[in-house]
Amino acid sequence: MFFRRKQSKSGSTLQLVRAIRQPNGKIQQQLVVSLGNYDIPEEFRKEVATHVENRLNGYQSLLPLEFK
Repeated sequence: MFFRRKQSKSGSTLQLVRAIRQPNGKIQQQLVVSLGNYDIPEEFRKEVATHVENRLNGYQSLLPLEFK
């Protein structure tokens, strides 16, 4: 999973996206959540994306997600 910034007529939107390999071998991007104009600092995005992906896959963290 990764975050991307998408431009639209109404402004900029932050989206969390995951890549899925199709049976024909092509990779398709699937939108997980659109955060609108909410911003997550660049240095935390990878950690947040990993945490969300783990939760969607049924994993639970032993320690809470902390921003330092």
